Amino acid sequence: MPSTATVQVRQTTTTTTARASVLVINTGYLSTKLGIIKLLLLIFSLICFVLLLLDADKSSGYWYLPPEQFLVLVCFANWYTITIMLISALLSLGTACILPKTSFEFIFHFLGFVLFLIGGLWVAIGAFKHENRTVNIQVACILALICGILHLVHGIFSYRLCITN
Repeated sequence: MPSTATVQVRQTTTTTTARASVLVINTGYLSTKLGIIKLLLLIFSLICFVLLLLDADKSSGYWYLPPEQFLVLVCFANWYTITIMLISALLSLGTACILPKTSFEFIFHFLGFVLFLIGGLWVAIGAFKHENRTVNIQVACILALICGILHLVHGIFSYRLCITN
């Protein structure tokens, strides 16, 4: 008589997931033409903003004439927005790929071009006409015009990307 044996097999599956807290920075974005222009815009608009702030004479109650007020606001708004856009592109590969193809990108840069051109020329009219204007104001208006040109170039590149994709 054959004997029968019963064998019970138990299979246990353990799934282990590890969550890495490694922060990956997309440094390749800074080697692209759009990344380089964004970095230059960030640096130049920050320098322009600081130069305008250094010129303020708060002890006499004089702060700014309307052209300098306008340029300070344009520089700050631009610096703040470019900083957020650059950090987003560095921390997210998807943002670095998608953002230049959006209409926001080229509209922002064309408006930046117009605002920096208006602000830079408006301040330059007063800064180079009167001798009592400081060198800080003169350098700030030149940097504003350079920022305007960089915005135009970036806007053209962004527009080309937007219409081709």
